[in-house]
Amino acid sequence: MLVYDPYYDIKAVSNSSLRHINPEEGGSPALFKQHWDGNGPKLATASLEFGNLVHLAVLEPHLLNYQVDKTNTPDKIRDIVSTVFKNVKVDPFDLENSEYKPFENYYPAIMSACDEHNYGKTWKDETRINKVLENGGAYFTLLTKTAEEDGFVITKSQEERMDRCLAGLNNDKCGRKLIYMVKEEAEGQVKYFNEQEVTWEDEKYSFPLKGKIDRLRVDFATGEYTIIDLKTTAKNLAQFSESFETYHYARQMAAYEIAAAKWLSQKYPDLAFKPSHRHVILAVETKGEFRAAKFIIKRRTIDAGREEYLSLLDRLQHHFETGDWVNDYEYAKDGAYYI
Repeated sequence: MLVYDPYYDIKAVSNSSLRHINPEEGGSPALFKQHWDGNGPKLATASLEFGNLVHLAVLEPHLLNYQVDKTNTPDKIRDIVSTVFKNVKVDPFDLENSEYKPFENYYPAIMSACDEHNYGKTWKDETRINKVLENGGAYFTLLTKTAEEDGFVITKSQEERMDRCLAGLNNDKCGRKLIYMVKEEAEGQVKYFNEQEVTWEDEKYSFPLKGKIDRLRVDFATGEYTIIDLKTTAKNLAQFSESFETYHYARQMAAYEIAAAKWLSQKYPDLAFKPSHRHVILAVETKGEFRAAKFIIKRRTIDAGREEYLSLLDRLQHHFETGDWVNDYEYAKDGAYYI
């Protein structure tokens, strides 16, 4: 994450965490337990980081406090320095330890990062350290200085791609209407809420649930709410349906619908709301033509996603109840796999 978000520290089941228990996504009881205990691998890719950047630019522009890297640091060294920086990052809640030390003070972290990135494995330790110190010191200084100003660092390429994504959204009628328009807000009947997070309890489950919604459109005249989700895609828009299936976006939209209902009930306890008959994904290409387009998610698709979401929660409940984090639900129930 480019910006620290305490939401991700909340120990509750989100839609994204369900991939760890879903067999169709390579999940298993052991993988989910590892994730739940905080010992699972962190999913961090260049695509996810760039998607986070676009989300900030569109939905939370007040958090878009960045510096462009002009140090000309080699890519491999930049990766090593970034890893060191993450591993020695100052605890935001530790007020007595609010400053970073000079880069050369982090010898063990540098060596560990060199090993992690397979850098100079046949060289002497002194040679590896000197190479990283010589070529990475300026980048580490930039990272620390920017962090102390509550900002983050991006590359010139990331900035250019972000600007093209924003232009693509602005060139699309629905992009302008759904993301930038304030006309309906001024009329007082419709309000938009960005990046709303909610946690809740359900008596069916022995674990808490949580969700974070990109954009929520609430029509107070009709009592209907609509989910508007922003997606970045490296594929052509014509291929977005493949990504929709691959990443189980129907389940995600259904989970957001449930989370929105919980959020609205907490914020407006005296009002009644219902979901609209369809929700919207606004997708923008992150390469090529950088086009944007809306995808309308029909009710039957959302209902199918809801069935998958609830089914996975039931599967998870079985493991929380039995404490069995080894055997798949089917094997525990039937004593065998059937093919």
